[in-house]
Amino acid sequence: MDEKVIKTILWSDAEGLLASLASKNLGRAANKKKPADFSEFIKAYPAVSRRRMLDFLEDIAMRNAFRDVTSEATSAEDCCLFAPETATSLEIILRHLRTLNTGGILKSLWGFLDEDRKAVIHFVKKGKDRWYAEAYFNSPEELSVLHLWSAPDGEKSFLPVTFTSDLSKISAQASAMGAFCLHDYLPRHKGDLLSKKGHKKRSSEKKSESSGRRHDKWDSL
Repeated sequence: MDEKVIKTILWSDAEGLLASLASKNLGRAANKKKPADFSEFIKAYPAVSRRRMLDFLEDIAMRNAFRDVTSEATSAEDCCLFAPETATSLEIILRHLRTLNTGGILKSLWGFLDEDRKAVIHFVKKGKDRWYAEAYFNSPEELSVLHLWSAPDGEKSFLPVTFTSDLSKISAQASAMGAFCLHDYLPRHKGDLLSKKGHKKRSSEKKSESSGRRHDKWDSL
């Protein structure tokens, strides 16, 4: 991936500090509802430019000793891919975001990560001609994280991610807005992957039966 993740932080770690500093640095929120995750927090300040929001979030993340959960978050995101070995979730999302930020057009501003539809991506315009993305991933955990990332040319941005056990509402909204699959697989490649996934599933079931317990990647957080 050309882009590099600088740091990933948990909403539960940063929520209190964001709330205490937001009014001073970003002004009054558009509504009085308490945000439940990073996506809701960012959308509560529609008049704030992407650059100003980035500076605020980056300052909070980098000046405080919040845990960096990049590895755990990206692993959970890639579990939602039909074939994680062909591309990472972040590669797919940032590829389409790059299209928008270089003047291109997408079929819709809503998309499913791939045909498995285990993740919903929404592209949001923030400022005159700048975009960011927000992502919703299927997960047994209810969590919110924020990726701060940098492109090779030095441009930085943010990606709020929500992990949820119930994607039905956001999936229905995406479908109503004409969502498309952000990543497609070649027919021959897809056939090979289906065969491999069937083998992996059987192996995983046997392993699960022998261990009697599913390892949770977020257990240590």
